[in-house]
Amino acid sequence: MKKTSILLILLFASTVLKATDPGYTYIVDLTRVSNDQLLVTLITPEIKENEITYYFPKIIPGTY
Repeated sequence: MKKTSILLILLFASTVLKATDPGYTYIVDLTRVSNDQLLVTLITPEIKENEITYYFPKIIPGTY
């Protein structure tokens, strides 16, 4: 019982910490599919560098 309680507390804490992380947020609009393509919006945290490299996959895993 004690191990289960500790596990649940750790799981809850990690979820709360992730929710407050100012990381990347993706918004996918599944209602506007055109030519098998989706609109994906990326909201980033503040970028302080003059130049960055960001790699984004061009296919959705699980598609054919």
